[in-house]
Amino acid sequence: MGHVPLLRLTRALVAGSLLTLIVAGVSLAKCEPGSPEAASTFCQAVVATIDSGASLQAGTDSRIGVTITQGEAPFEAIGAELLFTRVGGGDSLTVALVPTDQPGRYLAEVNLPADGYWTVVAHLGEMSGAQNTVPVATMSVRGLAADSGPATPSAAMPVLPTGLWVLLAVAMMTAATVAIDRRRRRRPAGTA
Repeated sequence: MGHVPLLRLTRALVAGSLLTLIVAGVSLAKCEPGSPEAASTFCQAVVATIDSGASLQAGTDSRIGVTITQGEAPFEAIGAELLFTRVGGGDSLTVALVPTDQPGRYLAEVNLPADGYWTVVAHLGEMSGAQNTVPVATMSVRGLAADSGPATPSAAMPVLPTGLWVLLAVAMMTAATVAIDRRRRRRPAGTA
């Protein structure tokens, strides 16, 4: 009688492990060359994102980080730049994106002349000579207060890789399976 709970727990752990392998394989191998999904719009799309927490203040020098990906892989751009255009106004400013030591990761130094909302578009060159124009974001820029000093950049929020989200989901499913199994074992005989 004592081996039945152990057997159920073992089954739950094996099922959770198999599910982990299946989900990880599906979610992490979407854009592998030769896979059916490699030609999909998702795998071909170039996406540029500004670090969350990036804070800009008019009239001050600010450094912002930008991550550029194509599908799930870092995108190596040639001659990358950001175009900032003020919403409702005629102001625009172009700044260069400087590559960092991390693939697909760039930094830009920007000093916007006025507060308000600014749209950000990335112009990215490819090795083939093709050009990509990628909308990035609309940002709110604060005005410079009379008694404030220069803006201090805030730290970027960490982003969990897909694998960690999958691992977290599998751990929660395994815990739920074990909890359900324990609840079933505690019921008196003859109840449903």
